[in-house]
Amino acid sequence: MPAGGRQSLPWPLYAVLFLVRSLFLVTAVGGIGVLTLASSVDAVDGRLLGPG
Repeated sequence: MPAGGRQSLPWPLYAVLFLVRSLFLVTAVGGIGVLTLASSVDAVDGRLLGPG
């Protein structure tokens, strides 16, 4: 047993953990990009959604 009393994870679970964290990172960065684009469109057009 490693120091600290914790068992190490099997390699497949490390792979899944890596993929889940990568997906979260890509989603967060994409969301920030979408919000940045929406705010810049709002600043240029004066209106983002609503009647033309």
